[in-house]
Amino acid sequence: MKNFPSPSQLLPHRPPMLLVEKIVEFEPNTHLVSEAFFKEDNYFFKGHFEGNPITPGVILVETMFQTCGLFIRLNLEYSKVPGSILGRAIKIKNTTFNQEVYPEQRLRISSKLKSIIMGFYTFECEVTSEDKVVCLAELVLK
Repeated sequence: MKNFPSPSQLLPHRPPMLLVEKIVEFEPNTHLVSEAFFKEDNYFFKGHFEGNPITPGVILVETMFQTCGLFIRLNLEYSKVPGSILGRAIKIKNTTFNQEVYPEQRLRISSKLKSIIMGFYTFECEVTSEDKVVCLAELVLK
């Protein structure tokens, strides 16, 4: 397995909003896979379904956006093509939440590049836990 930079080396996010732990797979111009793990004491569990902590959907979407941002940065570095590296969220399309995500579950986040048109990157993303798809979305970044 290749040693990838840590997400904190590539993304502008810092704790507590740096949600992605590590890059586990990267294929230039194709896809990137990352992992995340949320402990029970994470700030977003406090008061969200008290007594039954469930990861907020917006946190799952943010992990997907961060994974897409990692792809954009690594891909630009790999291709040596000049371009924007902001990777800002533009659009969330066709998002579905298939099951709840609880604390202490290891998450695998996949972002597959669908297209790049006029600097807009479109990705098909999914979050899985224990080989079950928990969230799907199409995301657009610039």
